[in-house]
Order: sequence, then structure tokens, then C-alpha cells
Amino acid sequence: MCLVLGIGGCGGGSSSVEGGRAESGIAIVDDLGRTIVIPSPADRIVSLAPACTEILFAVGAGDRVVGVTTFDNYPPEVASITKVGGFSRETINVEQLVALEPDFVLSSGSLQRDLIDELARLDIVTVAIEPQSLDDVLRHIRLVGRITGEASRAERVASRIADDLERIRSRFASKGPAERPRVFYQVWDRPLRTAGAASFIGHLIEAAGGRNLFGTIQEAYPLVSEESLIEADPQVIFLPRREGQDLDQLFARPGFERIEAIRSRRIHAIDEDLVSRPGPRIAEAVEAMAARLHEGGVSEGRGTGRLP
Repeated sequence: MCLVLGIGGCGGGSSSVEGGRAESGIAIVDDLGRTIVIPSPADRIVSLAPACTEILFAVGAGDRVVGVTTFDNYPPEVASITKVGGFSRETINVEQLVALEPDFVLSSGSLQRDLIDELARLDIVTVAIEPQSLDDVLRHIRLVGRITGEASRAERVASRIADDLERIRSRFASKGPAERPRVFYQVWDRPLRTAGAASFIGHLIEAAGGRNLFGTIQEAYPLVSEESLIEADPQVIFLPRREGQDLDQLFARPGFERIEAIRSRRIHAIDEDLVSRPGPRIAEAVEAMAARLHEGGVSEGRGTGRLP
């Protein structure tokens, strides 16, 4: 669950990143509302979230990334980069991060606020990006391109992703809510936790032509009761793929046999990294969901694509 709630950067934020040119670098307002000047060009970058790392590599700045978290696993090149710790302040080795002498640090936003404040006291420039929608991801790809001197490549990447998303959405544009499959995304099973309106995963479901059954709940990842799930009666169930999980056993609960998705075995375990990281693989994530939403069967839903 930590991957969805933390690493993917799914917390609240304004997504109001702006960019401009200052005398000593590039001036921006990040998603925490802070005005920041980035030295230009930035030669040494530390990334504090896998989604941030994927964006940096996608725009062509991967060779300048000198530090990442222990959760970073994509693209494969990150395996050889220095690990500065996990995601939270308690797991980040600040001394090691400082020793890497970054020109700036790219973070996921409010969930790392304590760490960001500490780095500010150490005069380490930190940019917080916290996408809340698919459009936010595209805007942040362009922003990272500007502050790394890779604006042209970032624009190509963002435009290609936007085209892919539009192509997928257009397949379902004529379908009204009643025609879209009713979807339940199980973030966690005991207790049941799902994706609400403020979640990034909820946006993926809607873009893939599904109807998020708990999308009216404003919380990002709310708890729901077994009774409310049975009553909602999803036609398709998604959940993150985890080693050794038994999908049939996972849903063997009293009353669950009445759920249409379970009766028809439309339960899909999908790559958690793919759907929880608001980065350059979002079109792949939407396509993976769409393929399963509009087909039947129990599957593992493995994501295998590369960065644009």
C-alpha cells in the first residue's frame, strides 16, 4: 500500500507549477506554492520518488541523476545510481544526500514536506511536483524539461503521451456512464481500501473507459465496507499484483459471490508501479487498464513497456 499512497505522489497539492527565467537561473513556483530559482544548467540531481526519476530519464536528464530512493527500479539504469534511502524523512540519509552535492532535488511534494523543509535549511534547492491528474503529469514533464535544459525533448515526450491518451479516450468518448464498466480498485484487502475521487488511480480508470464505483468519495484512498462493495456490484476488479497472491482466495468472503466481477472472474492483478506512478508511463497504464476493462477473464496484467 505504501507504493500507492506514498511513492506514487498521490497526496494533495495544487499542481500549479510555473516557469520563467531569472537572472541566476530558472524561476518556478512548485506544487507547494514556493518560488524557487534553479541553477541553470543543473548537472547533479537527486530524485526522491520513482515517478520523479522516470520523468528525469524520459526527458533526457537521466545521466545527471546522482541519487535515487531504494524504491526506484525503472528504467533499469537506476540500479547503478547511489541510493539515499527510502521515501520518508526517517528513511532518507540526509548526510549522504548532501554529500552528493546536488544542484537541485526533485521531490514528490507534501508527503515529504518535513524533508523538504530540512533540505531548505541546508540551502539545498528542492522542487516539489505533486501531480493530481493526467494533465498535471504532462505539465510536470514539460517543467522538468525546462529546469534541466531539455525542454525540446520534454515537449516531444509530453505531446506523444497526450496523443496516446487522446487515442485511448476517443474509443470510449461516446459511451455514457451506464455503458462504462463498473470498476473497483482494491488498494488493500483487510480492511478494504479503494481509489477515490482525489486519487491518481481514479483518473486512470476514467481515462480507460471505466466508471470508478467509489469515485464520488473525495478522499484519495478511502476505506469501504464489504457491504458497500457488494451493493456497488463492480463488473471489473483491479488490484496491485503481488507475489504469491491467490486471486480466488482473496475474494472468498461471505456474500462476495453475489458480485458480478467475481461471478464472471473479471479480476485483474496489474503492475502496481505502472498505475501508481504519475510519470511518463501513464498512457501505458491507461492502455493496460482499458485492455482488461473491455475484455473478460482473470489475469496478472503485467506491464512491460519502456519509457517514451
